[in-house]
Amino acid sequence: MSIDTIISSLIPALSLTIMQSVLNKIQNDVDDFKYILMLLATYILLDLFTVLKDNMIDIYNAKIKIILNRKIKKF
Repeated sequence: MSIDTIISSLIPALSLTIMQSVLNKIQNDVDDFKYILMLLATYILLDLFTVLKDNMIDIYNAKIKIILNRKIKKF
């Protein structure tokens, strides 16, 4: 089990919890607008983190593929 698998399994639950908190806060009282903005910023940052993580994994896999292709061509 890799770290990527653990992170990928936790992020949807965290995103859902954050969005549920935002919706509950909006429905109950909108007095604490800064808290809602903080939750939304956290949600956006979590989504950006997911995109960056996926892109970094794709880049790593592409580099490994290039290295393996070079080694195969040498033979």
